[in-house]
Amino acid sequence: IKTLLNAMKAVPESFVRTSVIVGFPTETEEEFEELCDYIEDFGFDRVNIFEYSDEEGTSAYELVPKIDAGTIHARAERVGEIVEKTTEASLGKMVGKTMPMIVEGPSEEHDYLLSARPLLWAPDIDGEVLINDSEIEGVEFGNCYSVEVTELVGTQLLGRVVAD
Repeated sequence: IKTLLNAMKAVPESFVRTSVIVGFPTETEEEFEELCDYIEDFGFDRVNIFEYSDEEGTSAYELVPKIDAGTIHARAERVGEIVEKTTEASLGKMVGKTMPMIVEGPSEEHDYLLSARPLLWAPDIDGEVLINDSEIEGVEFGNCYSVEVTELVGTQLLGRVVAD
């Protein structure tokens, strides 16, 4: 799996997302530390974090030992702190680049901003790029445009639509 992930990341302009469950029954502290180290070292573009919870009828439901809820939550918080840094690094790499994006419509952030997303980003999962300027008149929602990412403010990218 690591070989495949490294090959995916080596592709220019790649975007690698994963999901993890923390607190799975029998998860040891050593395994959790290995997960944290790997997430930090690999530098995923996005990571979805889920806290394990028992679901009747699954094979995991019968596994022991169980991890207590407090430990599960603390582990999720720790992974979240790591992911915050890797996500910010991923976003920072986009500043100054021009790439195709779908302009989805007005942003919920402000009436004067548009919401766009690079083609590799999943809708409603990976975030948005706020468009605050355009070289093109009459930008139509749902269409793809070249967008120059101009800056990163906190964890929010800003950009402008540019003429090809």
